[in-house]
Amino acid sequence: MSYRIGTRIFRVDSIPSSNTELLQNAERYAQGDVLIARQQTGGRGRYGREWVSDEGGLYMSFLLKTIRDPREVLPLSLLSALAVLQALKRCRDGDYAIKWPNDIYVSERKICGILPETRIMGSETHAVIGIGVNVNNELPGEESLRNPAISLRELRGENTDIHIFAVDMITQINDVFRKFSEKGFRSYLPALNALLYRRGHKMELHIPGGGKEVIIPLAFCEDAALRCIRRGKEEKLFLGEL
Repeated sequence: MSYRIGTRIFRVDSIPSSNTELLQNAERYAQGDVLIARQQTGGRGRYGREWVSDEGGLYMSFLLKTIRDPREVLPLSLLSALAVLQALKRCRDGDYAIKWPNDIYVSERKICGILPETRIMGSETHAVIGIGVNVNNELPGEESLRNPAISLRELRGENTDIHIFAVDMITQINDVFRKFSEKGFRSYLPALNALLYRRGHKMELHIPGGGKEVIIPLAFCEDAALRCIRRGKEEKLFLGEL
């Protein structure tokens, strides 16, 4: 199956949500189309949280129309995180990690969030993967954020050309997806597990609907779930957020 991304790239100055635009108007777009916004006025993260999307950041979504099963999207989301991480490292090396299910951290601070979403249309399943990267944007005060954040500008000490970075990021996603089509998700597990945030260390699991637990992340699984120690036993997590 081909996952070619970015054959067509659309750019807008401002939009409520690039994910919503692609999902609700999928008939206007083709497989692999990319939508990039300078600003999102209604950006969101997991579980409907607000995602601050001011100018200077990179806010991008791409459409997948070849999805047979919504569960296919979870491995693709993790592979997208790996590709974005590679693009970030090409700009500025650092102690990057992938925090399950799909955030990217550097030096214990969040630099990228990824949000996969699906929509079932009759017999078809459409999916989008939204990517928000702190590039040159001003960041809110830490008191307003669930997790401390950082930008590429702070890492590099100078602004990054967002257009060049976006093109490189799409190139990295295409390369990872091509190899995934040839070799499968399992071939990427060693690389992903080497980048697992706080692997082998205690941290909090946030459960949908409220509540927290302490777990120890161990590894990503072949279905993109997280293998961890929870309540003294090893198990797989499918829901929740670290």
